[in-house]
Amino acid sequence: MVTEFPTIRDVKQVMMIRKEGHISYELWHADPAEPKGREAYWNTIDLHGTKWRVLIAEASR
Repeated sequence: MVTEFPTIRDVKQVMMIRKEGHISYELWHADPAEPKGREAYWNTIDLHGTKWRVLIAEASR
């Protein structure tokens, strides 16, 4: 399960506290050519009375 990675848990914890924001984190890859760094941005939207956290993540350059 992807949420078992410590960095993903850290992102989830921050997102639960802050309604919007940015965080940098790393993922483990066996292939050293794969980018490990990630940038994630999120915001909270209200859709039909329900609040949703929307996250966009991309590989760091």
